[in-house]
Amino acid sequence: LIRVCLEFDASWNSRLLGHLGTWRSPVATVEEARALARIIVGRAGFLLVGTMAYEGQVAGLVNDPVGDPLRGSLVRWIQKQSANELADRRASVASMLRGLVDLEFVNGGGTGSLESTGSEDAVTEIAAGSGLFGPHLFDHYRHFTPAPAAAFALSVSMLAAPAAQSPQALRALIFDLDGTLVDSRDDLARAGNQARAALGLPALPVAEVARMVGDGAAMLIERLTPAADAAARALSLEAFLAYYAEHCCDQTQVYAGVPAMLDQLRAQGWLLAVATNKPLAFTLDILAACGLDHFTEVRGGDAERKPDPGQLLSILHELGAAPGASWMIGDHRTDILAGRAAGCAVLWCSWGLGRHDGLAFDAQADQPGDVVRLLAP
Repeated sequence: LIRVCLEFDASWNSRLLGHLGTWRSPVATVEEARALARIIVGRAGFLLVGTMAYEGQVAGLVNDPVGDPLRGSLVRWIQKQSANELADRRASVASMLRGLVDLEFVNGGGTGSLESTGSEDAVTEIAAGSGLFGPHLFDHYRHFTPAPAAAFALSVSMLAAPAAQSPQALRALIFDLDGTLVDSRDDLARAGNQARAALGLPALPVAEVARMVGDGAAMLIERLTPAADAAARALSLEAFLAYYAEHCCDQTQVYAGVPAMLDQLRAQGWLLAVATNKPLAFTLDILAACGLDHFTEVRGGDAERKPDPGQLLSILHELGAAPGASWMIGDHRTDILAGRAAGCAVLWCSWGLGRHDGLAFDAQADQPGDVVRLLAP
């Protein structure tokens, strides 16, 4: 097993001063940490054992500069406010992670924040870097004077692992979510009509909303509110996301035959993954609620969206799978285009919500069992 430590960003986003701190991680909130943790937990061969954060805006700012008492006062105020905010957030992240895994450690610090970080109940270990040498950087801190301790540090040697299996020997199946693995029409339609209701528009039938699905939430809102301006659509999107966050699993269910299909494909040696334009947090919630724990990699549409091949290329890279030996499996034209752009073969599922718009694909499945038959060795 590869032991993993999740690093979250300890920067302080002040309403007055903006972002303060070092850009150490794209993960900053509890929800973002939960989403990443679920991916790690769900990936074979990986074990999430700890979390860490470096609060540079607390640890690395001189707070008693010579001849500039005003600056010193401002820095100390920043350090106090940031330390208080981080302590609450770090405790929430640690509590959330302990609900998912047997967390071995919570690491924090930086030389200039050892005292404040060490006082947090959630923190189990603290770390210092350049402070071990006691450089001039720390000459003008009000609350401590360091003594060099580098002689007590231990060197660490890293040895290269044995050569990995050739990517040509690995093959992956990358599945779309909505309309391929799960029938989510009812929940999407309800959320879509909440979005319309926010603008005073009447509800649409489930089938009509379903035809608009497939290109991400922003495009769905554009189709649901064709006459709205940008400000109104932003309000509509907010209503959609707020409702869907609470109700994305109410009526959504796995298509008949999908669990058996996934079990058989995994038994045949395929690496299984999901690439969807749905936001990752919703995707993980739906997979968990539907009992679909078959996937080594999962990508959501928070950044790159199909037909952009970015999600697929990221999955293939992480799995070490060759595009030419792998398949994109979905029900929508965006799946076909993304698969082609990534260099994968494409299997189109006729039972879903989408359409192929006349685009060419390599195989067609009319029911989940057909996928097993078509891809059998």
